[in-house]
Amino acid sequence: QCTLLKQHYSNMGIALTSQDAKITLGPKESCHFVSHDLRNQPQELFDKLIQMHEFDVNAPTLFALECVQMYLPETNSRSLLKHITSTCKNALLVLYDPILSQDPFGMVMEQNLTKAGIANPSLSMMQTRNLPQQVKKLLDCGFTTVTGCDMVAAYDTVLTSAQRQHANRCERLDELEEWWLIMRHYAFVVAGNNNDAAASSYCGVPSSPVGFEKGKCTSTTQSEFKKHNSSR
Repeated sequence: QCTLLKQHYSNMGIALTSQDAKITLGPKESCHFVSHDLRNQPQELFDKLIQMHEFDVNAPTLFALECVQMYLPETNSRSLLKHITSTCKNALLVLYDPILSQDPFGMVMEQNLTKAGIANPSLSMMQTRNLPQQVKKLLDCGFTTVTGCDMVAAYDTVLTSAQRQHANRCERLDELEEWWLIMRHYAFVVAGNNNDAAASSYCGVPSSPVGFEKGKCTSTTQSEFKKHNSSR
C-alpha cells in the first residue's frame, strides 16, 4: 500500500523517500501511512509509531480493524489487542469481522475460504466464530467495555433510515435471503478501555451515538463479565 501511495504521489510530482509515507494536510494535520506485518511483535509497530510518526500513546486513539483479525493467527491477534490496551490508555476499537458460527452457511463460508488457501485452523476467524466469543476475546485482552451486533442488527440500528433508503436505491437485491444470511455472519463491535467517557458513550446501550439498541446487540463490561463468571 505504501509503495502504491508513493507511486501515486510521484506521478503528481511529489516525492516520498522514506519507507513509510507522511502526507501533510495542513499546519497541524498530517496523515501517516505505516507499513508493518501484524504477525510480527506489536512492540515493533508501536516503537515505529512513537519514534518516527509522532504517535502519542496518551491521546484518545481510534483503532479501526476492518477484516484484519480474520487473517491473523489467533495468538498474534490477541497479542496485538493486549498491546493496544496496555499501551494506549484511551483506546477505542471498532471491529468488523466475519463470524462463521457452526451453522450450514458458515460451514460453506469456511470451506470456500479453505479451498482458496485463505483459512486455516490457526486463524482468528476460525477460533473466534461468533459474537459472544468476539466480545469475550476483547474483554480477555484488556478492554473494559464492549458492545457488538451482527450486521443485520447494524443495518436496522446503526444505519439511519435515510442511509438505509440511500443504500436500497444504490442497488436492488433479488436474493434477499442470501443477503440476510451473509449479514448474520459478520459482526460490528466497538470496545473501549479505561472506562473513559468516550468508551462509555460509544459502547453505551441505548445511549450510544453509534445507534446500538437493547435486545439487538451484546453489551458488557469487564466487571459484569467477571461477576457473571464468578457466579457460575
